[in-house]
Amino acid sequence: MLRTRSSKFAALILGLIAIAACIGCQSDKLTTIVLSGRALFPPEFTGLGEQVPVANTDFAVLDLSLPGDSNVVAVGVTDIAGNYFTRINATPSVAVVVLGAVRVSGLIDTTSSFVEKAFDGITDVACEAGVTAIGEGKIFPFEMDAERISNLEAGAFMAVQQIAVDYTDSDGSRTAAVNLTRQLTDDGAHPPL
Repeated sequence: MLRTRSSKFAALILGLIAIAACIGCQSDKLTTIVLSGRALFPPEFTGLGEQVPVANTDFAVLDLSLPGDSNVVAVGVTDIAGNYFTRINATPSVAVVVLGAVRVSGLIDTTSSFVEKAFDGITDVACEAGVTAIGEGKIFPFEMDAERISNLEAGAFMAVQQIAVDYTDSDGSRTAAVNLTRQLTDDGAHPPL
């Protein structure tokens, strides 16, 4: 009888240790992520030769792993200097879209608890390239990691050097730069060739 009680007690202790270990493991996982940075108009759009903040403008954070109609996970307004700040629940990757006189957006790998990133015309072209690739099923949302985002942004930089981009896309030049970015990087799989 004493052995039975000892065995049950030992099993109970081991069970409690296992539960505590699981809780400890879960506390290491990210639950919320802070996103911040600055949105700047492309200098080509302003004609000033310098980057101007996208001030007092609505922005939205899109979870790339959710369907298009329900993928907005946060909204806000940039401040007078074009800064944005928000918190979101953990997810593999997001796009932040600032809807000013022209769209300024960017992709973010959200594997750390605090991400600071500035957006401009280059990041916008890369963002559209990545979101389009996901939308067409060429890549999965979880594949949009820091390396793929970096490759897309390098490809967008090259594409914008080759194509005079009208960021309103009235002439289709932004779409052409997006398509070239995807081609140069194989949808971000490698640095531009």
